[in-house]
Amino acid sequence: MAANPNNVQPPSPAIRLRSRDSQVEALAQEEGFSRFQAALIAGRVGIKEVAAAGSVERLVRPSLSQLERPTGMPDIRQAAERIAKAIHQGELIAIASDHDADGVTGQCVVWSFLVRVFGVPAHNVMPLTTHRLQEGYGVSRHFVARLLGAERIPSLLITVDQGTSDEAQIQQLRNAGVDVIVSDHHGCPAAGPPGSAVATVNPTRADSRYDPTVAGCYVAWLLMTQVASLLREAGWPLSQGEDAKSLLDFVALGTTVDCVSLASVNNRAVVRAGLRQIAAAPRQAWRAFSEVIQPDPGRRSPWLSSDLSFMVGPRINARGRVDEAMAGVHALLSESAESARHWVSELDTANQERKAIEAELNAVAFVQANQLSKLHRVGFVIVLEQGHVGVHGITASRVVEAFGRPTICCSPRPDDPLLLSGSCRSVPGVDIKNLLDTIQERHSCLVKHGGHPGAAGLTLERTRLAEFADAFNAEVARRQAWPGVELGPVVWVDGPWPRSMTLRSELVDLEPFGRGFPAPIFQGDYAIDKVKEMGDGTHLRLSLSDARGAQGAVWFGARTKDDVKHGRLAVPSAGRVLAKPLFGRYAGMDRCEMQVVRLMPSAAHL
Repeated sequence: MAANPNNVQPPSPAIRLRSRDSQVEALAQEEGFSRFQAALIAGRVGIKEVAAAGSVERLVRPSLSQLERPTGMPDIRQAAERIAKAIHQGELIAIASDHDADGVTGQCVVWSFLVRVFGVPAHNVMPLTTHRLQEGYGVSRHFVARLLGAERIPSLLITVDQGTSDEAQIQQLRNAGVDVIVSDHHGCPAAGPPGSAVATVNPTRADSRYDPTVAGCYVAWLLMTQVASLLREAGWPLSQGEDAKSLLDFVALGTTVDCVSLASVNNRAVVRAGLRQIAAAPRQAWRAFSEVIQPDPGRRSPWLSSDLSFMVGPRINARGRVDEAMAGVHALLSESAESARHWVSELDTANQERKAIEAELNAVAFVQANQLSKLHRVGFVIVLEQGHVGVHGITASRVVEAFGRPTICCSPRPDDPLLLSGSCRSVPGVDIKNLLDTIQERHSCLVKHGGHPGAAGLTLERTRLAEFADAFNAEVARRQAWPGVELGPVVWVDGPWPRSMTLRSELVDLEPFGRGFPAPIFQGDYAIDKVKEMGDGTHLRLSLSDARGAQGAVWFGARTKDDVKHGRLAVPSAGRVLAKPLFGRYAGMDRCEMQVVRLMPSAAHL
């Protein structure tokens, strides 16, 4: 397995072979998918999902024509009418987006519609991202103070990827003469959507008939398409350059990075279209990201969902974690190569800073997680006294990956050490937002909370930490017996590593991969013939062999920096390799090699 901080050794993962829906597998082959593709599809979707879509093709490779009509989204008509009115009357419009990649890309969508599609003068649009470190999450009182203290106060505020749980602040804005339209996808509080908002466009509302799994940037995009329809009907001139379809590269990025379900037809359709958009007419931003991610253009393969998830997304998220997030907006909207390179460089620097902070926090968190595991806790609440609110979520994710337990990482708030700010990450089957709702109903110990089934944020009074930790553990334990819940690290595999000349093209054809439609992991027992350091020494290149021949592999994060410093290289001469495909282009030819996920003793059994 990969290196762990302080040499803490989490439990070995259970290896599970994906079961396949035989009906789906047969239908996929009938529709022309290869046997290999059909097996992968049948391990990810069921016959009910296929029936709902109409065919395997329409589920796996949907077109934009299959997107749900927006009529099922509550308040979308009212919101579009208010925005159209503001455009007609020349009002100052502010956009307030969350500081992650979903919010940043949603900001780019709304700004691009207003300025580049509708022709609103740029000085009449105020793009803002909330500042995670100084203002916290959502439309906070600190953000409201900044907005109302601006030299020009907008008459309309459009939120992106936030706002659903912020009634008090939205009421304050309304009283100050600022209309608020909420576009969001986070779960609604028990009291419902904010009553002081002009409209709340959110697919997770109880009265929504729209797909609840779409990302915040998608909600913003859908809203702005309705504004475009109203303006078109009124004879408003629209740009012949940018349009709704051309902005789907932003939606693809935000959707993929926010880890919403890629089993959703809506999400798959916009990501597939967005990847095509990147390939067909790349923005300066994509060229600049390419130069950072893969400096040698001869080695660059076409953009894949994994490039967005693991290369671009972390860089945009990093800036919002350690500083203000507008650098991501500037990078994506850059019109010149020079500007794009500058801002992407800024994002890359922030990502390096984030990695250093994360390494320190992971070292502390893994020690606490190991102790909690020995105490047989099933829900981990980890306190990082010298933590960093911008990196809690990543650290919690690392603990969940290693220990397979729902985890909350929290630390004292810089502005009030009597309060703890925390990020929560969960495991399949345990809805963390619902779990926190239950705790709040029974204990009323949270100052604030919100989020999704898989990830959430909270604020907690320090004096109630022990009570909350016990309640959290009890609620996780209660859900442990529920169907579909398995606590402990698990790696799902699709079978032995395939030896196919068409592996790359067959997998690319099934893009995008992500949550709900995960990238395949294969396994095999191999002799490890050669090990070579890569980069800073924490990454390794392996030469493997079995009865079928030789195979190259790379292993990112195989060692810690401390391992490198002390010359530790504990790689066995043979082992069971769990790996996913890694695509590249070398010497003008496409290439596929193994990316090691885990290295385990060969004796490990399914």
